[in-house]
Amino acid sequence: MVSGIFVGALLTSFWRSRGLRLAIERGRGVRPLTRLVLAAAGGLVVGLGAALAGGCTSSIGLTGSALFSVAAWVFLAVFFLGGFAASVFFGRFWRV
Repeated sequence: MVSGIFVGALLTSFWRSRGLRLAIERGRGVRPLTRLVLAAAGGLVVGLGAALAGGCTSSIGLTGSALFSVAAWVFLAVFFLGGFAASVFFGRFWRV
């Protein structure tokens, strides 16, 4: 199933005449290496949070909210607010 995602993305890319073009999306003032380091650091922080919480964000968000768990709804609210705050703070690097 996972390989189907990659194959489908590749076929769609060729269908839309974009070809296989690898690129690192970034803001005007951000170097590619800086973008990769920040992305890796963000992934590590989310992974650390998942390890501390005893599960991943998907499981607490989807399963917990479906079960009307108060902790899951609090987590989702804080997760989205944190994402919004980060986008406001780091958004200045993405202005073109």
